[in-house]
Amino acid sequence: MIWLTVVFFPLLPAALLGVGGTRRLVCRHGMWAAPLPALALALAGSGLEPAVVPALFLQSVLHFGPFGRLFLLLTAVLWTAAGLFAGASFAAEDSRQSRFAFFFLFSLCGNLGLCVAQDLASFYVFFALMSFSAYGLIVHEGTDKALRAGRVYLTMTVIGEVLLASAFFYAGLAGPGPLFSEIAPLLPLHPHGPLILMLAFTGFGIKAGVLLLHVWLPLAHPAAP
Repeated sequence: MIWLTVVFFPLLPAALLGVGGTRRLVCRHGMWAAPLPALALALAGSGLEPAVVPALFLQSVLHFGPFGRLFLLLTAVLWTAAGLFAGASFAAEDSRQSRFAFFFLFSLCGNLGLCVAQDLASFYVFFALMSFSAYGLIVHEGTDKALRAGRVYLTMTVIGEVLLASAFFYAGLAGPGPLFSEIAPLLPLHPHGPLILMLAFTGFGIKAGVLLLHVWLPLAHPAAP
C-alpha cells in the first residue's frame, strides 16, 4: 500500500483543487508537499517488499530497480524545489494558478510512477501520464509562442509514445512475463533485439531531447513558466 500511496499522493491535492475552500492552499503549498512522501520512501524504504497490484495496469509491480531509489530521491528533491518556486511565483489573484497546479501534480504523479514501475505496462502508462500532462504546463501562458511550442511538443510526444509502445510490444514477446528483470537478460538473444533497441532509443530520445530529436525542446522550455 505504501507504494501506491507515494505514487498517487499528488492526485489528492489535485482533487482538492476542485474545492473552493482549499484551492488557494493547494496552489500555495500542495505542489511542494506532494513529493514529500516519495522523498521519505527514497530515504527510508530500502527494506520494503515489492507491491504487486493485480487490478492496476494488467498487474503492476512497484519497487526499486537497480537505480530506482536514486532516481526517486532526485525526482522528489527536484519536484519539491520546483513546487516551492511555483507556489511562490504566481500573483495571489492569478486565476490560472490552479490550472498550472493541476497539470503540475499529474505530471509529478507520472514521474514518480516511472521511478518505481517494474513492469512494461505500468511504466508505459506512467510515462504517458507524465508526457501528456506536461503539455498543459507548456501552453500555460496561452501566447502564440506557447501554443506553437505545445503543438510541436505534442506531435513529438505522440511519435515517441508510438515508438516506445512498439519497443515494449516486441520486448514483451522476448520474456516469460512483463517484468523488466525477466525481459532484460533475454533481449541480447532476441531476433528483434536491434529493432527493440532502436525503437526504445528513439522513443526515449525524443523525450530526453537528444541531438536531432530535440526540436521541441528549445521551443517548449522557454514557453513554460
